[in-house]
Amino acid sequence: MSFALKRPWLAVILTAFFWSLLVTRLANAQISGEFETLAGPGWEAHRISLEFELTPTPEVSLSIGQLRFSSFDLPLNNLRFRCRQLGSGPGRLWCRSLQASAEFGSLSSIEVIKLALAFEFDWAQSELLTWSVVIEDASFSTGLLEKYLPPASLPSLLSEFTMTDSLLVLQITAAGRGSQLENISGSLGLDKFGFSSPWGTQAAEGLSGDIDFSIALDREQDRGGAHYQFSTQMVLSAGDVFINPLFLTLGTAQAAETASIIEFKAAGRWQADDLLLSLNVSYQHEDLLEIAGAVELDLFETTPKLLSGFGRLRVPQLAETYPVYIQPFVGDTLLDDLSGSGKITTRVSYHLQGGITSLGLRLEEITLIDRQQRFSISGMTANLPYMGPNQSSEGTLAWDHIQLYRLPFGAGSSSINFYQFDPADSIKSIESSELMEPPGSRLELEVSPVAFLDGLLRAGQVSISGLGRDSLQVTLGGRIEPVSLAKLSVALGWPEMAGSLSGVLPAAHYQHGRITLDGKLALNIFDGEIEVADLEIENLFGLVPRVSASLRADQLDLGLLTNTFEFGAISGRLSGHINQLKMESWQPVAFDGWFQTPEGDPGPHKISQKALNSLSSVGGLSGALQSTLLRFFDDFSYRRLGIGCKLDKGVCQMRGIADHGDGYSIVEGGGFWPQINLVGYNREVDWQVLLRRISAAANAEQLEFR
Repeated sequence: MSFALKRPWLAVILTAFFWSLLVTRLANAQISGEFETLAGPGWEAHRISLEFELTPTPEVSLSIGQLRFSSFDLPLNNLRFRCRQLGSGPGRLWCRSLQASAEFGSLSSIEVIKLALAFEFDWAQSELLTWSVVIEDASFSTGLLEKYLPPASLPSLLSEFTMTDSLLVLQITAAGRGSQLENISGSLGLDKFGFSSPWGTQAAEGLSGDIDFSIALDREQDRGGAHYQFSTQMVLSAGDVFINPLFLTLGTAQAAETASIIEFKAAGRWQADDLLLSLNVSYQHEDLLEIAGAVELDLFETTPKLLSGFGRLRVPQLAETYPVYIQPFVGDTLLDDLSGSGKITTRVSYHLQGGITSLGLRLEEITLIDRQQRFSISGMTANLPYMGPNQSSEGTLAWDHIQLYRLPFGAGSSSINFYQFDPADSIKSIESSELMEPPGSRLELEVSPVAFLDGLLRAGQVSISGLGRDSLQVTLGGRIEPVSLAKLSVALGWPEMAGSLSGVLPAAHYQHGRITLDGKLALNIFDGEIEVADLEIENLFGLVPRVSASLRADQLDLGLLTNTFEFGAISGRLSGHINQLKMESWQPVAFDGWFQTPEGDPGPHKISQKALNSLSSVGGLSGALQSTLLRFFDDFSYRRLGIGCKLDKGVCQMRGIADHGDGYSIVEGGGFWPQINLVGYNREVDWQVLLRRISAAANAEQLEFR
């Protein structure tokens, strides 16, 4: 491409060059000229002086007192140009060494920019053949820059940003042919630089660092289009950066030994004829985060198309990386409040035709502790490779210790099998013979037996299907082999229980944020059985977990149960149910509960004075026995007992085994003397009040002993 000469003032200067060369044989002659004003579309120059030194090596000097452009508020002052190696040939004019300088700014803040230039001009064709520019020294403030670059001259996105007054140091070297840029390189130094966006979502303060860049024409490419190689490197050594939601603190230049450094690199190739961009990038924040990758983009269409890509991410110290780069993105989630350690490495590759062609995750000695005490895991290592669609990928997972709420689990390991169906594959529905989407991806784990307190948890196979789809499902089951209730109760912060716990865990399913059981959960406890049916859990690790279920208790030994909770001794058996249980944040909000002596229970049926006082304190008068002769007996006989509560809207509707006038019978006497009956009259009890009474065994109301 050619550069057409269309600027009148430049024509005047070059004409003077031309005529000066006609008299170059006039040794030691000097020609000079002055113009008060020259003007053209969008520009105006004042106090122009041109001077020729006609020596064997001609020199030319040009000075312009002031140069104004209509698009800029402030002028350039005292422009100086001096060519020390002016030459000419057949139809050509060139200068090998052209020094230039200019002043800009206000009287209170004058900045000087110095340049070195060179050019070769085809006079006959009015074409600029070659040129080069070197900005040797350009130091200026951002405040001055904003005056010379008003918002109208900037892209709308940049014009919205506000910059703090700071120093920028620019150096540039550029060269080309005609209007075509062949290479440009340079650096920009930042000193206490800052900016902010209108809404405060991006901001920086006190940034110090350097930005290096280069662009070069790739001459080895075909001449059909311009292909450029480019690279840039940015190093930030001080300051603070906020890019919502990230906040990065690099320290100060005065404390360089404790400051962290961010380094960003990018290099690639731009093929202008077919609009292809190849890009390699890397980002490193010292020991916090390392990211590297490469992409190939097709920019021919309105929406860029990713042809291929590769990426790698490494977290060398999770303890340092989590609060800076992870926590800001996981607010109000399970990972919101963690402390951790270990190393994480991930990689991924992509191709337009095959989608994600490989994926890998490596964990090294990972420890995660939830500060809200919902879970913890330590010593976790993993190697999880992915080999592409329709290929089985084998991996491993191991850990030293896991804690779920207050429940501890020992070391374990698992093999991992991952399989992804190719999205291009379709499946025919047997019923309709229509093409259906493939079922996404499937992950299967074969988990080793894991210690659970002094017992064992056998989880067996865990299956996760529909990965990457709304139909994600997780299925698992297992068995609990006898666990000491004493150890379990201590772990949960309950009163110490006697006996053991064992049972079968039916297949559990997770889908659409909900956990359900494929059957009933049966637990052997207190020499009886508790069965959990219709169990559903939503938002398990969220702020407000929700649980619904129905429970059935059969033939629980009251002796084991009451002795455990220091309720007072009661002999006999107990059966009952809790139907339509609803819990939020692990607190009951609704249920219909009933427990009683089972039919045909042979006994013996004995209840201690302490147990009676405990029952009376739940809904009656504490210490009621102390006002009767019954206080002289330690134990009493009873025929049956029963108590129920239907919780709704924070109020418990109480009931007993039978109505008794205005009240209800809780304990019905029978058997050998002394016998006792317990009758309650308060049928509505505030649930929180009831909980406090059960917990503290005090503050009782209307109960009658006969």
